Amino acid sequence: MPISTRSRSTTIAVIATTAKLDKAEAGRIATLAHDGMARAISPVHIQADGNTVFCIATGTDTSGLIGNAAVTAVGTVAAVVLEQAIVRGVKEAQKD
Repeated sequence: MPISTRSRSTTIAVIATTAKLDKAEAGRIATLAHDGMARAISPVHIQADGNTVFCIATGTDTSGLIGNAAVTAVGTVAAVVLEQAIVRGVKEAQKD
């Protein structure tokens, strides 16, 4: 099916975590969470949209996960949860 260049949509998401992250790690988690968008939205990341994911971290986590371990764990879960949230949002919007 051809993609209309007039059809524009934007999905904005926020990943909030208690992990202790620096700015680069939070950015990486936001990038990983984009995988959830790619699994739920088609087409995704086209020139006409403004899909964006932000990551905020409170730094209050006491699990001991830091650095790459924290980024991998939070980023992987963020992608799954974002995918589920988008699908759930579309289903709810279609209800009468």
